[in-house]
Amino acid sequence: MKRSEINAIMRDADSFMRGHGFRLPPFAYWTPDDWASKGEEVREIVDRQLGWDIT
Repeated sequence: MKRSEINAIMRDADSFMRGHGFRLPPFAYWTPDDWASKGEEVREIVDRQLGWDIT
């Protein structure tokens, strides 16, 4: 599966969830550079494996 297909699925899912009043946490929209700039302040997110798997 191409990254562009995954990105499209993620955009569609986000739109669907927002349409039903559900919002993803802010870190769902962070870029790799955003993650790198956060440092230890995001350790809890990483340690607790917060996030989702779309596979």
